[in-house]
Amino acid sequence: MDPRDRTPWHEGPAPRERPYLLTSGRTRPAHHLDLISLVKARPLTSTDRLASAGAVDLSLPNYTRMLELCRDRAVSIAEISARLPLPVQVTKILVGDLLTTGRVIAALPDETADPTDRHMLEGLLAGLRKL
Repeated sequence: MDPRDRTPWHEGPAPRERPYLLTSGRTRPAHHLDLISLVKARPLTSTDRLASAGAVDLSLPNYTRMLELCRDRAVSIAEISARLPLPVQVTKILVGDLLTTGRVIAALPDETADPTDRHMLEGLLAGLRKL
């Protein structure tokens, strides 16, 4: 590579915020989450507000948008990452914060499910077409 070459390393605008700023320098999530892990928001009670005070600023835009996405239904980590858009690892760290504060609950996928089940795959395809 020629050091005088000024061609950008990627196309499109640079990200507004660097990933390490979004995660406060953290590189690993507090909870084990897969791409297909599902999370769903739960209502915040007054007890939750007191317990999570100072731990995570839930008013930050990324947390707010994540909670909006999974307010009415369970959403996968991959879908949250794609819709925000954020790198998957950043999404896992931020969702881990929401799990720690109790704002979301996780439903890990059933590992006994048959990944070749035609009925399940057709349901997945139908869901993807709705996006």
